[in-house]
Amino acid sequence: VKVYGLPIVYTLAIVLLLKTITTIFNMGAGVPCGTFIPMLAIGACIGALTSEVWIMMGMSPEYKDTLIMICMAAFFATVVKAPITAVIMVVELTFSFTPLLPVIIGVSIGYFIGDVARTDSIYETLLEQIVEENKDKKLNIQRSKGLGENEADMMWLTTMNPDTRRLIRITPEEAEAT
Repeated sequence: VKVYGLPIVYTLAIVLLLKTITTIFNMGAGVPCGTFIPMLAIGACIGALTSEVWIMMGMSPEYKDTLIMICMAAFFATVVKAPITAVIMVVELTFSFTPLLPVIIGVSIGYFIGDVARTDSIYETLLEQIVEENKDKKLNIQRSKGLGENEADMMWLTTMNPDTRRLIRITPEEAEAT
């Protein structure tokens, strides 16, 4: 397959390089461009490039979409440090539960590699940069993580302590009335 006269592998490599560069420049310049979609796009591009190479080496093309999903979720989980979010987002974006187990395995491997390499979440890094840039000002930064990311003491403080938590039962009729 060729795109504008170039083999698809070269086209994917160019797209990967350009997407990575533009994402780095946008985030470095403080452009509010978001991180979810760029991270998913870069991961998908890595998956597409990898699958094309593997197809040239004999892999069946029917696994291409699965490999793209695995790479997309694994890259996102490694960069953002949110493995459950990565799996859920990929399943939501692709409307497919079929490759759920391979995606979970890929996310686990990517997350493990990120941990071994001692990489920080992109959000932790950005927060550190904001604090460093404003070290002469008094900042009051509060951060609430998702339930799957909280430390045990924070889970106890926010949701698990029976003395401070409040559970309210709401029926569908009550929810509809509001």
